Amino acid sequence: MNAAGVVFSWTGSAWQGMVGNLRQVAVGSGVRVWGVAGDGSVHRWNGSAWDRVDGVLKNIAVGADGEVWGVNAAGQVFRWTGSAWDGSTGTLAQIAVGGTGDVWGINAAQQIWQLDVAAWIGTMTARHVLTSDQQLQVMRAQTVQVRRMTTLLETVARNQGVLADMLGRVCKSLSTEVVSSARQLNASIPDAGPLATGITTWHPAATQDASFRLTLHDE
Repeated sequence: MNAAGVVFSWTGSAWQGMVGNLRQVAVGSGVRVWGVAGDGSVHRWNGSAWDRVDGVLKNIAVGADGEVWGVNAAGQVFRWTGSAWDGSTGTLAQIAVGGTGDVWGINAAQQIWQLDVAAWIGTMTARHVLTSDQQLQVMRAQTVQVRRMTTLLETVARNQGVLADMLGRVCKSLSTEVVSSARQLNASIPDAGPLATGITTWHPAATQDASFRLTLHDE
């Protein structure tokens, strides 16, 4: 469709003009083509001409399975039942349909909403509904982020063993100092009996990562 509202269809090698004059065209498949004229009237392509459909809309969207949704000038949302327009909750400025149950839209505040059964769920803020190419770019960016996070987690996992070993050596050094202090204290109080047992070393616990248990034995 050009700026003058003239509608064209791609034949595979060239653009072919169609009858009628529209403000917007929405295509779900080769046989599921809808449009909105400058006065808001709704039209459906029958294969050779545009059939007038009841209702007045500002924006219309068609899914690949024929699911049709529209928004009027007041922002009210409607779904085509096959014979009439059924009102939906919420108000939107623009709507997009992938198929039954896969309906998205933006409101006047530029917030993106997704239909969940009969209610709209706010998801994010953006300037417009993403095109398929933009959605692909988002998915690629998310994939890169996931890969980076995976690499980070793998690095942390590898370093846990190193950190555990370092902590074990530090604890072993501290335990040696504790035993020495306890022995000196025992020697200074001969009638009191042993105040400490022999602390040998720290070992990583078998059931908990990066934790340790103290091994004790009587002298």
